[in-house]
Amino acid sequence: MDNIWSKSEYLPITELVRDVSGLTFPSNRLGAAQRCIDLAMKSEGIAKPFDYLRHIRQDRAALDRLVDELTVGETYFFREQERLEYFRRHILPELLARKSPQKELRLWSAGCSTGEEPYTLAIILQEDVKAGHFSVLATDICRKALAKAAGGVYSAWSFRGVDHSIIDRYFSRQGDDFALCQDILSLVTLAHLNLTSPSSSFGTPDTANMDIIFCRNVLIYFDRPTIKNIAERLFNCLSPGGWLVTGASDPTLALFSPFETVSSGNGTFLRRPLERPEPRSHRSAPRHSISLSKDIDQIISTRSASKPPEPGPTPKTFGRYDRERPESSRESSQERAAGEFAQGNWKRVIELLGTVGSDRTANIMYIRSLMNLSLTHEAEAASCQALEADPLSSELNLLKALLLMQMKRHDAAAKTFETVIYLDRSLAVAHFSHGIVMTILKEETEALKSYRNAHRLCQALPADEEVPFAEGERAGVMAQSAVCCIKLLEARSGAAS
Repeated sequence: MDNIWSKSEYLPITELVRDVSGLTFPSNRLGAAQRCIDLAMKSEGIAKPFDYLRHIRQDRAALDRLVDELTVGETYFFREQERLEYFRRHILPELLARKSPQKELRLWSAGCSTGEEPYTLAIILQEDVKAGHFSVLATDICRKALAKAAGGVYSAWSFRGVDHSIIDRYFSRQGDDFALCQDILSLVTLAHLNLTSPSSSFGTPDTANMDIIFCRNVLIYFDRPTIKNIAERLFNCLSPGGWLVTGASDPTLALFSPFETVSSGNGTFLRRPLERPEPRSHRSAPRHSISLSKDIDQIISTRSASKPPEPGPTPKTFGRYDRERPESSRESSQERAAGEFAQGNWKRVIELLGTVGSDRTANIMYIRSLMNLSLTHEAEAASCQALEADPLSSELNLLKALLLMQMKRHDAAAKTFETVIYLDRSLAVAHFSHGIVMTILKEETEALKSYRNAHRLCQALPADEEVPFAEGERAGVMAQSAVCCIKLLEARSGAAS
């Protein structure tokens, strides 16, 4: 597979974008980034990347247009319903109970894109809070997205999954589109803001003393130092007791600022403590880099064959990660976590490790423990954060694919299994699981191919040998299972013909 950046003239363009916006381009986004750059070049009438680089260095408006092209995100009304439900049923009542009736409830949608999120919040608040007693600030780095948000006109694609009664109450038809009513439009203040700008710009517009900040699916575009910087700023923008809602795929910010982490069946949420914590020196999270040519590290051993104990009730809160813990203590915690993991004590593993770190083996134990406790939202967030720093890990990608299967997100699972197979074609469990997903998606030709690959790989192993990453499954058993699946699909195909 060719390196998408084999044309070296693209590199200075992305570096310039990174310098002005903080955007980074990991391997899974390089293709989309290059397409955006090519489109921006075409719109400017420039054919060569070197000429385009010179142009955007001299013309800030052209550079802003490129950033706009690279940051137009996918969004829609009432996205991530479970998180909105927790906001409506738990966060909002708590804030209203603590707040004086005379004081305004302040919300901020940071990285609002084309406006669906802040307008969703305004609709919820309009129904649950007295008019005039709240304000919604919506900011984004993309001026084109803000212009669309200001218009308040959306296609049907922005309403997938939205109850028709909401559309009827707050929107009117404009041909094939839907126009938001003026009452909701007037509740949201739109402003341009770059979250990575120097802290002085965070005061314009006024973002201080926010009761709740939504910053969903924004942090995935930044590198670790930038995320740390944004985490500290968002923490300081919240009033004591204020809440931060991030996306399921976003990295956890409790690693970088002293947020309280609240875990629920609707996902993980962050809160600034009501009482200001004692001053203490903060140590940055460990940082590391990976080499693209580096061999894949030795992975975690298969867990004990003994049946693990039944998991207890889902913990409601996890304590803040102790960033002052000595490194030697962290290492001993990891050793203890490995012992607890082998015994199936998933909660204890989570308590000991606390969060995603720089060690691949610890991250795998942490994510698998979350999965085994059915904390799928937390597991997905941890998986995305671990993969951001370690994107070429076949075992981390495999964990994410299995998690997506568990969440019944089969299209995404299929793509992730394909990534795993690209990274390591020898993993029989990846081929077999890909076959299952392809069968569910009714892609039976692809399913047959995957089952046959799994059968071939298992046949090459001794029958009683454990299949790597297959939770103790023996090669002979998996080979027989693959044969059964192949025969079933072949019979189905023959009957159809």
